[in-house]
Amino acid sequence: MISLAVTGSYRGMTGHDHHVRSIVRSLHNRGIQIQLHDLPGWSAAKLPQPLQDPWFEQLEQPVDAQIHLYFCMPHQVPPATEQKIINYTMFEADRIPERWVECSKLFDLTVVPVSSCRTAWIASGAPPEKIKVCPLGVDVNRFRPGLKSIKLVTPDGRNAADYKVRFLNVAEVSERKNLIGLLRAWLTTTSRTDDAALILKPGFYSPAAHQRLAQKIGELEQDVGKKMDQAGQIFWITGVLAENMVPSLYASATHYISASFGEGFDLPMVEAAAAGLQLVAPEHTAYLDYLNDEIAFMIPANLVPAGFPDDPALDKLFAGAQWWQPNAEELCATMGNIIAGTATAKRSARNAVTGLSWSSTAELLEQLLLD
Repeated sequence: MISLAVTGSYRGMTGHDHHVRSIVRSLHNRGIQIQLHDLPGWSAAKLPQPLQDPWFEQLEQPVDAQIHLYFCMPHQVPPATEQKIINYTMFEADRIPERWVECSKLFDLTVVPVSSCRTAWIASGAPPEKIKVCPLGVDVNRFRPGLKSIKLVTPDGRNAADYKVRFLNVAEVSERKNLIGLLRAWLTTTSRTDDAALILKPGFYSPAAHQRLAQKIGELEQDVGKKMDQAGQIFWITGVLAENMVPSLYASATHYISASFGEGFDLPMVEAAAAGLQLVAPEHTAYLDYLNDEIAFMIPANLVPAGFPDDPALDKLFAGAQWWQPNAEELCATMGNIIAGTATAKRSARNAVTGLSWSSTAELLEQLLLD
């Protein structure tokens, strides 16, 4: 029986916390003994205590672990010990920091979720034999077509379900997720009379995120010369959703849309695929591993310098790297054609992601741990 030490943030709201919880549970289901350590400082946005799963606290007891599995950025892994060191991580640009390259040479293995991440590691100088791909997963029994949607209502009493086209986006409010780029496309393309709505579930994971977003929306309105209330209806969902409510969020939409500059996996896009939504995605990074033109509206993207002007630490981390900017004209045209009903619907992407289960993630990860 394998005994495994695991370090990763698992008490928070982020996608990172979600995939740590999902993988740890699936590894445990395979009979692996686990001692789980929280990763302090990953995110200030912790789940409210009633929404935290107490099951994970039972994994705090020590085990005789010969392998330590980390879920974090490479520079956050402590100096080498006698344990075998494996780090599951990702990066959303064309090159990784030089410091990470040196870390990858010291670790026994670095595991990444998609091929674009592995390409970035190797292109930066990491040893190819030490970089392996293990995709994240999705629960296709939880995320499926036909579920009851959450109720969303405009101030004047109109239900979201009454709109013929309903785009959904679930993402952290950060430069990389490009929410302002998505809002620019919405503001440019739509009007209040369109039979369409945009449903946004933003993640505010830093204290200043609300204020920065409000400021940027004001700047966007001034730049475009149009107010957000003149565009198509937007539903903002800013509270914390319990995990059992998340599938109903996807059921409230007809389409899922991303304008991201780069993705290490994008769990919400995969969950939307499982839910049977029509998908709109930039043609780059993780999306190329599980989407194509037959099952998604793919938006061309061009390499541009990566940067986080509002976050000096992340800006330094991405210095010298490039990521992919979705073509604004194509994004607007695709959105407009869908709303107008002139876009030919894509084949469902659900079948393309059914193999991405958390149990298959754990099975492959266990093989990599033992190699």
